[in-house]
Amino acid sequence: MVPVQEGKGRPLIDFVDTFTSPSPPGMAPLPLVLHAGETKGAGTATDGNLYDALLLGTARIGHGFSLRSHPALRQHIKAHNIGVEVCLISNQVLGLVDDVRNHPLPLFLSEGLPGVLSSDDPGFWGAEGVAYDWVLAFMVVDETCSGLATLKQLALNSIEQALLEPAERDVLLGTWRDRWGAYVSKVVASNGPGI
Repeated sequence: MVPVQEGKGRPLIDFVDTFTSPSPPGMAPLPLVLHAGETKGAGTATDGNLYDALLLGTARIGHGFSLRSHPALRQHIKAHNIGVEVCLISNQVLGLVDDVRNHPLPLFLSEGLPGVLSSDDPGFWGAEGVAYDWVLAFMVVDETCSGLATLKQLALNSIEQALLEPAERDVLLGTWRDRWGAYVSKVVASNGPGI
C-alpha cells in the first residue's frame, strides 16, 4: 500500500455538511481534529484546507506543514491555542521535506505554537507509538532550539492538547510532573549534563 497525501483526496470543504451537522440526540458533540496543510505548495487547494479547518473550528490540525507559509494563520492558531500535530517521519517519507532538519517544527516552536508530535497514521505505517518521532524531534530541535527544554515543552503541549476532560488532564499533568521531577533529580544526582 502506498501512502496517499492530502492533495490526492477531496478538500475539507466537500465535507462541510458532515462537519457542521448536529450531534445525534443525547450525544455530546465531538471536537473536530482536521487533517490540513500536508503540502509544500502555498496557495493550492490542499493548502486551503488550513483556512477551512480553522473556519470549521478544529481543535487541532493534523500536519499543518504548509503553515510555514502563513504567518497570520500561525498567529491565529497561537491566539486560539489550536494544537498542530507535527508528523516528522511522515513528512519526510511523503517528500514534504528532503532533510528533516529543514522541517518547520523549530519555526513553529519559536513562535509559541502548541505543537505536538504525531506518527500520522500509525496503522498505515505500522508504527507503534511515537518513540522514533521523539528521537527525530530531538535531532531537529537540538540545533536550532534548546534541546531538552524544547522536548519538555512538546510533552506539556501534548498533555494540554489532549482531548480530555479537565479533571483527566489534571491527573495526567500531575503524573507527568512527578515523573519529570524524578528524572531531573536523577540526572542532577548522577552529575549528568545540566538541564
